[in-house]
Amino acid sequence: MNRQRFAIFIVGIIGLVATFLPWYYVEMVGNLTGVFSSGWFTFIMFLLVLFLAIRRDMGKDVSKGTLWLMSLCGIVAGIVVLWRIMDIDFSQDTMMSLSGRMSGIMANEVSIRYGAWLVVIAGFCVPLTAIIFRNKRTALNERYD
Repeated sequence: MNRQRFAIFIVGIIGLVATFLPWYYVEMVGNLTGVFSSGWFTFIMFLLVLFLAIRRDMGKDVSKGTLWLMSLCGIVAGIVVLWRIMDIDFSQDTMMSLSGRMSGIMANEVSIRYGAWLVVIAGFCVPLTAIIFRNKRTALNERYD
């Protein structure tokens, strides 16, 4: 497996696992994973990243079109979770809903846990990893062709 694909695959696995880690801590309830919020969406986005990383020729770098699609999936997953984090931080004195089952919670009773931050970081690291770990010789040949 190409090192670029392998690095993207590892970042995708981190994003998948982070979906099931604690995202929120709610007083009187405890830790809640991403499944109670937008975790299934991020799970699907990182699953797409994994699928795109292992399809076609495993010995070569990811093509430009596939790289754009992988980057889009990772960044969208990161933005969705970052939006939820900002929503909780900016609505401290109001009632909010984490999902259909968890509604009517005061936002100041909710704190963000490491799983949500890990999804955000993994989402934004997908395009960075693809750029950092690309084959330099192939990138130079594409530039001058």
